[in-house]
Amino acid sequence: MAALACPSCGAPHHPENPGILVIACGACGSTLYREGDLLRAGEAARLEEPRSRLRVGATGQVGHHRVRLIGRVGFRHDDGRWDEWYATDLDTHDPLWVVEDERRYTVERQVPAPPGAALLHEVGALLEVQGVTYDVREVGQATCEGAEGQLPRPVHPGEGFRYVDLAEVHGRRRLLLEVGDQGGVDAFLGEPVDAGTVRFDGEAAGPVDGRERPREGRTCRCPGCGAPAEIPVQGEPVRTLACAHCDQVFAPEGEVGRFLGRRVAGRDPGFTLEVGDRGALDGVRWEVVGRLHYQDEEAWPTWEFLLWSPAGGYLWLEESGGHFCTLRPARSSPSVRELRALAPRRTARFDGTSFTCAEVGVVRLEHVDGALPWEARIGDRNRYVDLFHGRQVASVELSDDEAECFVGTWRPADQVLGAFGRRGRARRQQRHPAQPNPFQGWLGVVAVSVVAALANLALALVVGASGEEVFAASLPDGVGVTGQDDVAVALDEWISPPFTLDPAGGVVSGLHIQSPVDNSWAWVGVELVDAAEADEDEAVPVGMLSSEVEYYHGVEDGEGWSEGSRVANTWFRTPEAGAYVLRVSSEGGSRAPVTVRITQGARLTRFLWLNAGLAGVVVMVLAGGFLMFEHARVESDDEDDE
Repeated sequence: MAALACPSCGAPHHPENPGILVIACGACGSTLYREGDLLRAGEAARLEEPRSRLRVGATGQVGHHRVRLIGRVGFRHDDGRWDEWYATDLDTHDPLWVVEDERRYTVERQVPAPPGAALLHEVGALLEVQGVTYDVREVGQATCEGAEGQLPRPVHPGEGFRYVDLAEVHGRRRLLLEVGDQGGVDAFLGEPVDAGTVRFDGEAAGPVDGRERPREGRTCRCPGCGAPAEIPVQGEPVRTLACAHCDQVFAPEGEVGRFLGRRVAGRDPGFTLEVGDRGALDGVRWEVVGRLHYQDEEAWPTWEFLLWSPAGGYLWLEESGGHFCTLRPARSSPSVRELRALAPRRTARFDGTSFTCAEVGVVRLEHVDGALPWEARIGDRNRYVDLFHGRQVASVELSDDEAECFVGTWRPADQVLGAFGRRGRARRQQRHPAQPNPFQGWLGVVAVSVVAALANLALALVVGASGEEVFAASLPDGVGVTGQDDVAVALDEWISPPFTLDPAGGVVSGLHIQSPVDNSWAWVGVELVDAAEADEDEAVPVGMLSSEVEYYHGVEDGEGWSEGSRVANTWFRTPEAGAYVLRVSSEGGSRAPVTVRITQGARLTRFLWLNAGLAGVVVMVLAGGFLMFEHARVESDDEDDE
């Protein structure tokens, strides 16, 4: 297209396409409005240099789009600023917008304003566009700072408008509405892209930091004490600065800052990290640039650290109860109505993962220091929701004009504090819903114990045997009779008929006595004697055994009870092969008959049952501890709070 001359300075400009309506003159800074083949000069307004490597005229990659940047318009609102880059898709030649906000990127296309868009004023309001439901996440006032390059839409530096930021419910798409004073609406629909996929001129579109260009060296005087404060260079302009000489917190605007709040004099918030501390997490080196201290209704403290890295952008580090979590903005989340209805143990999906709500409450901002890219005011209150899924965490902050959702990861305190050289400041840890279950590492032992228990039970059932009976007799009358009043009396000895024992028939033999005692007892003493020596008074027993049965029952407080058994078994090693007799003596608490039996060839399973029991105890202790810890994640922390 033919060159158009700037009416202010005469510099030539070639419109990129017929749709260009605004050209920012790079020579004089005037905003030029195209009217056919003529340019009309408007107010001069130069944008400050971009904080990232994006530049008008650059070509590069944004997600799966190959683009060339044609123009930029900058906006400012109470809590920060953002840039909108007008670009051409080099593959399809379609126009699109790349929105850059605190190192977050969204590829958008301008769409017709949906019906009812101008009427949206409240966070949580719903809007359906082409069958997709969106809800309002943020409402605020913004001001156009200026433009550079060429743009297809009118731009008026210094003009204010209302912006409405909407998010697809449980989706990734975003809808941005810019509502003018006359009710006109510009709508932009798109999806966020990973910052790592944004590359221009052969390098990642990361921020420009102080090592690559001189520090601004700009200062702003504290509105409280008048001391000068240097404004540090970050990825975004600093909007909150804490005075190092007094308790003032202010917005660094102009020569003297604008008052935002006052910290409580002499109060130590107890931060474990200092502003300026540097440390590496996940291979990225971070710097602590800002700190915030919150308290809930029960004075339970939470500390937040804003980390900055030219390679990684911004990262939020939260400390509570001696535990740390790193957090970034979520890409998809439930509706604001669902977020407001969350309560402990309820679930919600963030970035495709189901999280369980652990806690809901309200926090108040008590302390701010360092430098932040948004306005933080002492005394601000927010409703919060904390959720977890294993070691993953989700956090929701709800206010009247904004709903923010974050996702991240629980991190060991010694890892974080060690990375920043503050290991000695570790706090006593309370319970945290996302900390790893301490029994997690023992689940392998549980599995082995289950297998061992089942194997021993199976062996006990398969190999167990009571043996073959080789002798049985009831004691004759006169043996085992007692005196009165349950006083035991030892009576005549009884010698049994002979029977044969042979180790070849089994190395384990058993003595079994049985008696139908009722609220009484019976004891039997047995000597195993070689049958050839049975009539000799001095015969030496091969073995001596004894066994006792007792059984009692009754009713107490209207409930029946019983204890004991009417059967008793005693096991012994089978002696050498031969014929044997029993010399039996008996005592008892009643006249109940007593039966004596001898078996041979029993296969005992007591050790198998013991092994199974021990393995079962291991399973119950470890598995029980694991389940109790998991259950306690969402239980009230009243005891810990005390």
